[in-house]
Amino acid sequence: ALKVRKTEKITQQEYEEFLLEEVKFSGNLVRLRDEFHQALFSFDSLTHVLNRQAFLRILTQEYARASRLGNPCCIAMVDLDHFKVINDTYGHQIGDNVLHTAAQFLTSNLRPYDSMCRYGGEEFLICLPYTPVHLARNTMNRLQKGLAALAIVVSPKVYIKITASFGLVITDPAVSMIDTITRADSAMYAAKHGGGNQVVIWGDKA
Repeated sequence: ALKVRKTEKITQQEYEEFLLEEVKFSGNLVRLRDEFHQALFSFDSLTHVLNRQAFLRILTQEYARASRLGNPCCIAMVDLDHFKVINDTYGHQIGDNVLHTAAQFLTSNLRPYDSMCRYGGEEFLICLPYTPVHLARNTMNRLQKGLAALAIVVSPKVYIKITASFGLVITDPAVSMIDTITRADSAMYAAKHGGGNQVVIWGDKA
């Protein structure tokens, strides 16, 4: 480019090297675009946590690793209690704020190698790799108490208190990933039917 600006002669080798660099640059732009799109569409736009599709890819890898190496791995289904009442009372905008605040609280209190997604509606799914069930229960109890202590501001004189029901299950190589998620979901509903604001391990009673 400098030679062109100085009206100097460009050799064939220089021209070919320029074309090669241009191809490399274009390839890098395409890869950057693809990585940006993948990152963009991997997250839920409201809560800014992983969406279900992206999370299931991660969970598949963690599930396979735990099965192959025999490492303990737990997953938890989390559902905000009485969320419809919040929407009906304060409107969907406040409901969205509650979802976002809850999601950010949960993710900020997990380890860097844990993962979480918005599974649907007001439900979140958490993966805790390398974690036996008793330690996972301690973590979920801490999150449950932390959520219950939050005060989400609606206006200067009005705030919302929220709680959540947690269903916890440890993975089993003999049980499929989908069935394991179903177990976590069943444990979560047991917690909800038991009054909510608690953690239930699959197989236990609320």
